Amino acid sequence: MRTDTDKRSIVEKAMAKQRENNKVRSLPHVNDEEKELMDSRNSLIQDLDAVVRRYVRIRDADENGLVKCYCCTTKKHFTLMQCAHYISRKHIGLRFDHKRNLRTCCKHCNEDLDGNLEVYKLELNKEQKGLPEELEEQSRLVEKPTNDELKSLLIEMRAKLKIVESKLKNIKK
Repeated sequence: MRTDTDKRSIVEKAMAKQRENNKVRSLPHVNDEEKELMDSRNSLIQDLDAVVRRYVRIRDADENGLVKCYCCTTKKHFTLMQCAHYISRKHIGLRFDHKRNLRTCCKHCNEDLDGNLEVYKLELNKEQKGLPEELEEQSRLVEKPTNDELKSLLIEMRAKLKIVESKLKNIKK
């Protein structure tokens, strides 16, 4: 017998949790102007995440929208695949590095196998000898792009996304 009394659906609970996570927590030492800047930065990062994820999945797809997982043989429509990071997203300097760090993977490899990093590393090394080590080294650097740099990158990535979207025959936005 269930003991929880929360009658909300799983989706409603998840959405409420997401809204809570997106809020800048009230910090006593942060004034209203700083909170607004933090909200703005978080919004920029979320927008960039969405655009870059879509760009990577479409970039790796064929003209019918099918894409093969970078780590296994799974082949599905790009909307059913995920954008995987060799170096985790917490390293902001590599978070949006679509050329070297981001590839399209299936949900199983990306989530269930935590990125399937052993295979991911081998595949990156096949593409460019020493690339995994280069990325690992760069991840040790502390980088914090400014809001202006993030805005600039967002504009650039939106333009690139439009270009790759045009290669698909029947795209649903």
